[in-house]
Amino acid sequence: TLVAVFNRSLGDGDIVEFKKEGTVRGTVSVSSSGTTYNTTSDRRLKDNIEPIADATDKLMSMKPVTHTWIANPEAPSVHGFIAQEMQEIIPEAVSGEDGGEEMMSMDYGRITPVLVAALQEATNEIKALKQRVSELEAI
Repeated sequence: TLVAVFNRSLGDGDIVEFKKEGTVRGTVSVSSSGTTYNTTSDRRLKDNIEPIADATDKLMSMKPVTHTWIANPEAPSVHGFIAQEMQEIIPEAVSGEDGGEEMMSMDYGRITPVLVAALQEATNEIKALKQRVSELEAI
């Protein structure tokens, strides 16, 4: 049963806006090619900008799992994380408190910067190792 339907009939653009104190913090946009979920990321809203220094360590601390849901045990397994474990690694990706009244939840998009930074670290290490191998082969 559908609970809500949002229909934009005049061209592409935002269909939902999320505001806090009158300032847009996120939107849902639709176009002829799909739906995008947007959150604010403008440099003008940020301070104390630093590169992620320990991305590989954070990545290696993550414990991806497969699981089924207690509410639907017959459904196929899905991939995911345990919120309680991820709270220790990337706390801003987790909402709720362990043992609280509400179930804990995760914003999987919040782990993307750590994944990208870890991949960049790995790529830089591979490039350095290739260069070193090349130098050793030239001897």
